[in-house]
Amino acid sequence: MMRAKLFSFSSWIGPASGAVGCLLAIGQVGCVSPPDRQSMPETVEVPGSWRSASDTNAVIAAWWTTFHAPQLVAVVNEAMVRNHDLQAALARMEAAAADARMAGADLYPRLDGGFDASRSRRNFIGFPIPGSGGNVLSTENNSFGLILSTSWEVDLWGRIRSGRRAALAGLQASQADYFALRQSIAAQAVKGWLAVVEQQRQVALSEQTAQAFERTARLIERRYERGLASSLDFRLARTDLESSRASLADRRALRERAVRQLQLLLGRYPDGLTEVQVEFP
Repeated sequence: MMRAKLFSFSSWIGPASGAVGCLLAIGQVGCVSPPDRQSMPETVEVPGSWRSASDTNAVIAAWWTTFHAPQLVAVVNEAMVRNHDLQAALARMEAAAADARMAGADLYPRLDGGFDASRSRRNFIGFPIPGSGGNVLSTENNSFGLILSTSWEVDLWGRIRSGRRAALAGLQASQADYFALRQSIAAQAVKGWLAVVEQQRQVALSEQTAQAFERTARLIERRYERGLASSLDFRLARTDLESSRASLADRRALRERAVRQLQLLLGRYPDGLTEVQVEFP
């Protein structure tokens, strides 16, 4: 008896169903649409001015007064008044202000006026005038005149307004330069004053050192004359004394240089004789 082997339907459909499931899953993933993008605004609101979170870093206008040194304040105030560079910057700012005023004047009608007066004298010579007695007769004539004129340029193309804006911008630039230079001059004056104070302290220390070496040299010289000190000790003491004197001369030269630089900044004649406070604030 022959038996025919039949194919099992369940064994054939199993792998096929798995493949179909994978294809369906891939298709679903591929068909998922991306989320809608949020369009950016065409314009961004920008604040008119920026403001710091804290005012701890604000610059104090008269910051040199925080040193609590009256002489330093007097030096800076003198620099603000007499410094030549600052005076030139102030003159440029005043000239820019005058230019700005003149540029704005062209927007308005212009009225010109004038007054004229004259006197003339005419002599009658060669005319037989009865009763003249042979004298030359003359006549005087006075004339007066008043002249008035007006003009006005209509600024159709904005030439005058543009010139006025340019003049105002130049004025603002010169003002910024002037106030920046004021701060710079104040900083240089403070720095120069502190340099003079430092050099005076260095000179005072060098003077004390030279005096100490001089006393030591005299003592060793007396001991040397009595035979209590060697010639080497005597020569070393003299060497230290001369070295301290040379250092003192150098310190005095540096102090004089610092004083001259400060005097030039203050608009003074640099004679190097300015006396300042010898203690730091």
